[in-house]
Amino acid sequence: MSYDQFDELKDNEIIKALEQGADISDLDTARFPKSFRNKNGVDAIRDISQEVKDLVWNRDQGRCRKCGNTEKLEFDHIIPFSKGGSNTYRNIQLMCETCNRKKLNKIG
Repeated sequence: MSYDQFDELKDNEIIKALEQGADISDLDTARFPKSFRNKNGVDAIRDISQEVKDLVWNRDQGRCRKCGNTEKLEFDHIIPFSKGGSNTYRNIQLMCETCNRKKLNKIG
């Protein structure tokens, strides 16, 4: 089996699990299938659950983890989504818009 065939097989298994009701935050994978879309045509796997958002907000006390700002906050992937980061509590942090833009797709 080639690497591309393996990736396709893995994508199909992830899609099957999602279609059967699995929560993407419970799937521990660094590669998500690009073909999985929500009803609005957006990658459903990029959606951070409200439960994770609430936990992160409370943990970070409604402040940017970098500078402490309380305005224009965003949910940021510590390990960027583009590098295989997941939407789990451990991988999401609050950052203000300015700090998040400076971070780009770097880990941290």
